[in-house]
Amino acid sequence: MGLDSNNVPLAVIAMTDSDEERSAPAEESRSPKAMRVEVCLGPDCQGGRRTLLEIEELVSSRTSRASKPCEVTVGSTGCRDFCTVGPNVYVKSDVEDDHFTRVGSPQACRRVVSSILADDTSDDALSSTQALLRRREDGIRWRRHKERVCREKRLGVLKRKVK
Repeated sequence: MGLDSNNVPLAVIAMTDSDEERSAPAEESRSPKAMRVEVCLGPDCQGGRRTLLEIEELVSSRTSRASKPCEVTVGSTGCRDFCTVGPNVYVKSDVEDDHFTRVGSPQACRRVVSSILADDTSDDALSSTQALLRRREDGIRWRRHKERVCREKRLGVLKRKVK
C-alpha cells in the first residue's frame, strides 16, 4: 500500500472520499421532494382563478428547468376565511407550510413560485428593458387568464382538471 506526502495510506484517502460522496445524497433528501400549491377559490374570492392559472403556467415552465428536481402539484382549495387579504395561496410540503396573501398579480405569483423552487427571478436582476418586456408579457397573459375565467363562468365550468 502506498503513502501520500503526509504518510497517510492512499487506500484510506480513497475510502474517505467515497464516504463523502455517499453522504451527499442524504443532505439532499432533507429538502422537500414534493409540494402542493393550493389557491383559494372560495365563493367570495376575487381573482383566485386567475392566480391559479398563472401559478400553473409558471410552475410548469419552471419545473422543467429547475436545478433541483421537485414535484409540484397545483390545485384549488375552499374558503379558509382570509378573504380580506386574498387571493390566498397555500404551499404544503413535508418540511413546512406557507401562506401567501394578496397574490393577485403576475409579479406576486412569480414571487410565490420563486420561493417554492428557490430560484431568483425578480425584476431587480433584470435590465429596465427586460423588466418592461416582462411586465408587458405578464399583462397580456393576465388578461388572457381573465378572459378564460369569464368564459368558464359563462359556460358553467365549475371544476377544472389540473395537470
